[in-house]
Amino acid sequence: MLRPLIAALALVLLPLGPGCSTPPPRSANPTKPVPERRALEIIGRAVRKKKMTPVEGHEITTQLGGKLRADVILQERKWGVAFLTANDLTQDNAEPLPKKDPKRPNALVVVDAVNKEDAGLKVLVLFERDYLYDDQVGEDHEQTMITAESAIERDVTDFLVQAGVQGWELPPKPMPRRSSPQGPAPGVDHLAFLRAKRWASFASAGLLLGILLTATRGALLGPWQDLASLLAPWLSVASLAAAIAAAHNLGRCGPDPGS
Repeated sequence: MLRPLIAALALVLLPLGPGCSTPPPRSANPTKPVPERRALEIIGRAVRKKKMTPVEGHEITTQLGGKLRADVILQERKWGVAFLTANDLTQDNAEPLPKKDPKRPNALVVVDAVNKEDAGLKVLVLFERDYLYDDQVGEDHEQTMITAESAIERDVTDFLVQAGVQGWELPPKPMPRRSSPQGPAPGVDHLAFLRAKRWASFASAGLLLGILLTATRGALLGPWQDLASLLAPWLSVASLAAAIAAAHNLGRCGPDPGS
């Protein structure tokens, strides 16, 4: 009596067995990198957010001995950013290009320019393969493009902050130009310079006159020869002292006439 009942129950429960099994693991969604053009737009946006101006970059020589294109360079600083694609890394001359340290996969890669024109330039190197997203929608969407773009902006911002904290070299400032070869130095009282120059001229003339009167024993002044002969040495000494003082004032007020 029980045997037919057990057989019937087994037939009812059998179809339920496969439905309770664990589904096979899902494979990862295929991904692709953020396009280079879009990446450069994000880099420029990150730079502008820091109140700096991105300009088109150029090729540099790195300390590794290879050529690298710095895609974006900052106008106000000697900093730049390069975005390396898979194509860049598969070129025949890609061996000297910067690479990530396998032991520090999240560390920023920064290289130095060693060519004369770009000496002191620091360049952040971003790798295309680090910024991937998939095209899936809904629950199947694992890596969004927004996340990949945000990662680019984050890394550029971190680099700019680090560069500022480290005090990496700024572009050399042009030296102030003088208004004229014989004019006063920038920021100096123009009237003070003219007074010192005029006093130097008078002192030089007095010194010259004192020397002439001493050499001729006052003969240049005719009837006043005796008086001129007596005063000539004193005139020379006073004029010499005045000339020295005037030269000192000129040195403080304006450029060295011989420069």
